[in-house]
This record gives sequence, C-alpha cells and structure tokens, in this order.
Amino acid sequence: MPVLHTLKDLTPEWLTTILREQGVLTTGQVRSVKVSGTTHQASLNYFLKVKYSSDAPKNAPKTFFLKLSRPERLPLTASEVEYYTKIVARTPHKITPICYSAEFDAATGAYHILLEDVSATHTALSLAYPPTPEHALQMAQTLAR
Repeated sequence: MPVLHTLKDLTPEWLTTILREQGVLTTGQVRSVKVSGTTHQASLNYFLKVKYSSDAPKNAPKTFFLKLSRPERLPLTASEVEYYTKIVARTPHKITPICYSAEFDAATGAYHILLEDVSATHTALSLAYPPTPEHALQMAQTLAR
C-alpha cells in the first residue's frame, strides 16, 4: 500500500483496502471517515471515526489513530515505521496497540501509521524526563507481562 502523504489521500476506499488486507473487514466496506486532529512535535496525529456499510462485521473497529509525517520535517527515517512493522508485530496485543498499516516512502521520507485507537484507556505521557514514579511503575508492570 502506498504511503498516505496527506489527508486528501485518505478515502473510504483506502481504509477499506487496509482493513481487508488485515482481515478485519471480511465483508462490507467503509462508507465514511470523519477526521479530528492534533499536531505533535514530530507528526500530524488524527483520530478517525468510521462508518461502515450494513454488511460489514459488527465488531469492526469504529475509531482509529492515524499518524502522518509533517511535511516541514521531511525527510525522516523509517525508524518509527520499522518499530511498528518489526517489533510491535511480534508483541502481544495487550501491550501495544494494533498496527493496521505502517508505510515509509524512502524517496520522500514520508510515512503513515494507522493504529488502534486506545484513547479511551490510555493517555499520552508528557515529555517530562524522567518519568514520574507512577508512570515508571506502569511501564515496569507492562514489561513484566
């Protein structure tokens, strides 16, 4: 699947293809995608709310988290995409979000990463270092699983 460079490239057909390739959408299709977003230092982050055709599986995810590279920060390296395709792919699901698609364009340095939306159960850490004692304990407990 080619890299999603901008939100203009995000279509119901694109998302349907991704979900079919991952075995998530065995029937039906994505009918619409509603986007809300935030900007992070290194990426453009978006939450996607999806509506499916009536014949889609009832357990198909209704929301996703999409990361796009920021054009003004290009070119980038493939490191984050490699993290999701090589490490997360072998990690138990309960420890990391599901990665539905992670692609890197070596010619432009652009990438996209489409993830399970875990915003209902997880929060982003601040960039404060070192982590708070509470966050350090949570990290240790997660790694111990």
